[in-house]
Amino acid sequence: IFSLTAIYPLAVIMIRGSLGETLALFLLALNFYLLDRFSQKPTRWRYLLAVAGVSAFLLFHNISVIFGLPLLFIRYWRKAFLVFINSVGLTLFFWLPLIFERRFTYFNSIVDASELFKHFPTFGQLIYMPWNFGMSVPGPADTMSFTLGPIHWLIILLAFLAKKRKFFHWAFLAFVFLALPVSGWLWRLFPVLNFVQFPWRLVLFLSLTGSYLAAISGKAYPKITAALLAGAVIFTLATVRDQGHFNWPDDFYYHYPFTTTTQLEAMPRWFDAAKNAQLFGYPDKVFSLGQAVTTEQIIWQTQRHSYQVTVDQNDQLFERTAYFPGWSVTVDGQAQAVIYDNQVYPGLIGFNVPVGTHQIVSEFSDSTPARQIGDIVSLITVALSFLIFLLFPKLPKLLK
Repeated sequence: IFSLTAIYPLAVIMIRGSLGETLALFLLALNFYLLDRFSQKPTRWRYLLAVAGVSAFLLFHNISVIFGLPLLFIRYWRKAFLVFINSVGLTLFFWLPLIFERRFTYFNSIVDASELFKHFPTFGQLIYMPWNFGMSVPGPADTMSFTLGPIHWLIILLAFLAKKRKFFHWAFLAFVFLALPVSGWLWRLFPVLNFVQFPWRLVLFLSLTGSYLAAISGKAYPKITAALLAGAVIFTLATVRDQGHFNWPDDFYYHYPFTTTTQLEAMPRWFDAAKNAQLFGYPDKVFSLGQAVTTEQIIWQTQRHSYQVTVDQNDQLFERTAYFPGWSVTVDGQAQAVIYDNQVYPGLIGFNVPVGTHQIVSEFSDSTPARQIGDIVSLITVALSFLIFLLFPKLPKLLK
């Protein structure tokens, strides 16, 4: 009830529309359960479920992983160390490219500490903010709620009145600290934390750790906690409203020439958003700088484009696709150099074609070193996981 009625998680769903963060929160809570069961009684099936759960979490929402994985590791590393090693190995096919190919995007130049420090919530905002369909702006004038809810804070206060301080007490305080401007020195000390972009995202972890504190409060003060939870339900029902909708037709998103990230930080660094804005509303998947292009037999999949083109003269063609390392182009089966630095359409997949009719195939593959190494390590880990599962009864010391 505590988590379901917390205000910010509802804002994540209803205002931000972040399905990834919502499901990452569910997976994080599920992993606490799976790792707890494995720690209490290690069995091969519990080991398998724990590895599957942690691996799924690692793949689902990378920003949540930065803080969620350390939270799990600190609590369970003594009894489930091999679970974490196994899960990381299984997911390196995803994480190695993410880490080593991030330099091919605008991320490092856009997501920096100066921008992050403009979006710290105040402590008052964590306690109460009016519900509104808005956004985060620099300073305290935000129009989107970052609060758990005032009644939720009373429940947490009861949990801290309990005599014994436990793991989730300290975890909750740590996330409160990290979400506030007072922690700025720590964010500067560890620049990797800038990956989070907005410190108020940590309020999601407050709702999770706060749920465990609500259980402690309920055990120590059952009647008061029950009354406060009832009040939280009433407060949330009276406060949260489905409002401020805007709807765009499918064509808007189909022809949208940019990415859907907040600050376009995932855009390939060769892509010039201002110049390529001219493509907005342009329907053709393949086009030329100066002549009409006849395109037939189009098969347009996410990672592979196949089509036939006819041009009246030697020309340079472009696909309505941003270039990223791994894309290759063949013309009539012959490899063709990808031109991604054209000054008219910078960052798009371009290539030269001679006059006539030609069969074009452009394909995205795991051809970079980071992807190939990640794939190999993950495949080896799959084999090792199967071996560990078979030999589990003989490996009790490694799994404790």
